[in-house]
Amino acid sequence: KSVKNSPNPRNYYRCSSEGCSVKKRVERDPQDSDYVIT
Repeated sequence: KSVKNSPNPRNYYRCSSEGCSVKKRVERDPQDSDYVIT
C-alpha cells in the first residue's frame, strides 16, 4: 500500500490461523531502503 510522502510501499500481514488476531505492518526506511521497519 502506498503511504504519503514515502517512496516505499507498506505491507500488511495477518495471521491466518482461526482465532488469531496478530497483525504486522512492514515498510522500508525512507532514508535507507536496506533497512526494514516493523
